Amino acid sequence: MMDLYTKEGYYQIGHDIESYPDAVAFFVIGGRGTGKTYGTLKYMLDKDSPIVYVKRTKDDVDLICASGSDEGGMIQFNPYEQINRDYDRQIIADSIKKGFGAFYDCTDPDQKKFIGYITALSAVANVKGFEMQRASWQIFDEFIPLKGQRISKSEGTNTLDLYETVNRSRDVRGADPLRMIFLANSTSLNNQIFEVFDLIDIVQQMKTDGKSALYLPDRFIFIRLLDDNEEFQRRRARSKIFAAVGKDSSWSRSALANEFAFDDDSMIEKHSLSGWRADYRVKFNDGKMFYVYRRGPKYYLSSAAHTAGRLYDCDTDGGKQAFREKVIDLRWANADDDLTSEKFSFYAYVRDFK
Repeated sequence: MMDLYTKEGYYQIGHDIESYPDAVAFFVIGGRGTGKTYGTLKYMLDKDSPIVYVKRTKDDVDLICASGSDEGGMIQFNPYEQINRDYDRQIIADSIKKGFGAFYDCTDPDQKKFIGYITALSAVANVKGFEMQRASWQIFDEFIPLKGQRISKSEGTNTLDLYETVNRSRDVRGADPLRMIFLANSTSLNNQIFEVFDLIDIVQQMKTDGKSALYLPDRFIFIRLLDDNEEFQRRRARSKIFAAVGKDSSWSRSALANEFAFDDDSMIEKHSLSGWRADYRVKFNDGKMFYVYRRGPKYYLSSAAHTAGRLYDCDTDGGKQAFREKVIDLRWANADDDLTSEKFSFYAYVRDFK
């Protein structure tokens, strides 16, 4: 079996794919430069497995398919570019239409071999009629957005719609299902993909427990957190950029140590409800619930059900609008260290409420 890391310390996804052959979805979260994208694309190339390579926007796809040249040679924004240099390959990205393209291996001058599709999540509605049966894997690169990056609220469901478009019920027909890989830097736990797969609290607990890998057999999901290769981290820490911005900065902790450094989980705790008064209830994210309790100026967000007070159904426009006033109270409580939450997903919903 393939080792988890190369001798240089770079991640090899093949180790996890071969260790968990029944998994349908692989989530790999790690610092920058750990080999997530490179290793994944190289593995698929070696296994001759065609892919659907997913980016967030049509502009992202257009940039991948763009190329130019100067006195130094060809300029490309193709994710295979480093593989091309390392292995003397010529893998190119061709645009088919706005937000949609394909990868071809042109190493053999007499053959233009198809190796994958390229599509943007924002173009899902435009590709629903496309036939992409040749793909074995759907790879969403950089699925956790950068801090401050604006994304579509339907990104999670668009990802699943794209999966259905490509998969076309293969497993129902007795064929192997399309499998998914999600790659990202550890920017924030609260993202559309973790939300739609209900993984926010699971990954947060992994971080709390110091787990670097977790397989959920009943859900066919594998999660890898690339934070257990300390020697590699020490070597990367010598890079001058970390000295420039400070090794303890949020950016460095995210890029280097794979910490979700932009997330504060200090208010996450579970405690007895003795002395707490049931206040109101909140429905959010397609039917999930949390229950608000109060004790003096303090608020507690809990999964312990009660029927007191109003139900704010934030899955509806009216309920969401009504909840805005309560959000202000909760945020003020958080600023005064008077807010605790049993689960990170409850807190994150209040923190990021719009």
